[in-house]
Amino acid sequence: MPKRQGKSGLSRRNFLRMAGAGLGVTIAGVAPSNLFSGLATQSALAQAARSGVLRVGWTPPVSLDPALYNDAPDISLGISVYDYLLNINQKSQIVPSLAKMPTVSDDGKVYTFALEPNVKFHDGSAFGAEDVKFTFERLMDEKTGSPARSLYGNIDKIEAVDAATVKFTLKAASAVFLTSLTDYHACILKKGTADPAKEFNGTGPFKTTKDKVDVTDRATLTANENYWKPGLPKLEGLELVFVKDIAALVTALKGGQLDWVPRIPVELFGDLEKDDTLSTVNIPTNSFPNIRIRADQKPGNDPDVVKAIRLSIDRDGLNKAVIQGLGAPGQDTPIGPLYKDFYSTATPLPKRDVAAAKALLEKAGYKDGLALDFYAPQGEFNADDLAQALQAQLKEAGITLTLKLVQPSVYYDKGPNTWLESTFGLTNWASRPDPQSYLDLIYKTGADYNEAHYSNPDLDKLIDAARVEVDVKKRATIMADIQKILIESGPSFIPYFYPLLAAQSKKVSGIEVAPDPGLTSFANAAIAK
Repeated sequence: MPKRQGKSGLSRRNFLRMAGAGLGVTIAGVAPSNLFSGLATQSALAQAARSGVLRVGWTPPVSLDPALYNDAPDISLGISVYDYLLNINQKSQIVPSLAKMPTVSDDGKVYTFALEPNVKFHDGSAFGAEDVKFTFERLMDEKTGSPARSLYGNIDKIEAVDAATVKFTLKAASAVFLTSLTDYHACILKKGTADPAKEFNGTGPFKTTKDKVDVTDRATLTANENYWKPGLPKLEGLELVFVKDIAALVTALKGGQLDWVPRIPVELFGDLEKDDTLSTVNIPTNSFPNIRIRADQKPGNDPDVVKAIRLSIDRDGLNKAVIQGLGAPGQDTPIGPLYKDFYSTATPLPKRDVAAAKALLEKAGYKDGLALDFYAPQGEFNADDLAQALQAQLKEAGITLTLKLVQPSVYYDKGPNTWLESTFGLTNWASRPDPQSYLDLIYKTGADYNEAHYSNPDLDKLIDAARVEVDVKKRATIMADIQKILIESGPSFIPYFYPLLAAQSKKVSGIEVAPDPGLTSFANAAIAK
């Protein structure tokens, strides 16, 4: 993957890729009959107690090393082959996995976890505390280059107390430490694993070998017969089929060559809802398009210009025009309705007022209007449609956008007019279990992924306070103050939050789709015979 320019040299898409959204991709004509004719049946591997091989349609993965995962297909392989210490369920609740819920010291700095006993890696070796220590120290190592490294900067030390107990000591109390352990990069590896992108030695419900993963074709997995969770998995096997064109995946689903496909484009979803052989899923997420302007240079360093843009946007109109009104409304902050404890409507967005926007532009010295280049990742999740709709809206207020649609591999690389350098542009962000990561990465002064180059000392203090406040009600008050600042003077214009659209064969049961579809587990899935 290309590396972005910045402090850490990390790939932006390793952390920010739109793993959580399922909308608007470039559609090309591909003959699915050629793509799927070779799907393996694995009938020789079948066991009477298991129900068959589930065929899942994904675009190709980018990285096979969990520390470097950056898109839903990568994560999907990970959650199938590996386990996590803790998981997030559909209700965004933290639940035990390889570890039981911890005991926490009175000062909130020491977390002690008892681990599940009798867990084996696929190679037959025992899982224990040293494996947990190895996994997180690897993620924290700058040489690994993991974008998850920033999540664990508050860890002072990790100790394997004994084979079945691991202790994390933090530098300061944290409201989001447990959530950070559920991050999709944190697949638990065997101590000493040299190259996870080739070894695939996990404790998870399915197992594979290096000759069974081809990022241009498929990953073929079989049931882990010694899985530590009784009665799971319910499938004989799992095939993750990789094709660049989602339209071809949808066609294959309709034709019965695939069983489950997430991230369905809006323009194809309605047709699937009418298919009586399929079941569809539409769930809310916190994935969002971040329209943002550079705050450290003209014209975005002028509050009147920022306010003029805010007054020029019809967010509901963008929602309807781009994703058929399926999105949850946005308020120019990354804290959406999915975060019920923290989402606030106490500070309302100003209503669209084109006349007031024109007056503000004139006050700022743009009597004859303002011209800006607008950069967006071409073909990525309705970015093209959103850019065009935004262009039409802003034109009414005298803001003329010249659209610069750039291939994502270029847009998210380093150099002029890329996502971190462009004056005005769009970035897609994935759904996260807690909003703190957005605040730390997008809005904190000097943050690696502060694409607007925004700095507000008052906001910084609130972000720091939200990170360590463990009382939910007190933290919600801090979050409301954060939203007030961003609504009134922030650099972002967030019109809506994407839903996740998925579809599956009616023969399939037991799949609970996660807001980040890559984190959807297939351990409970079954196929009717």
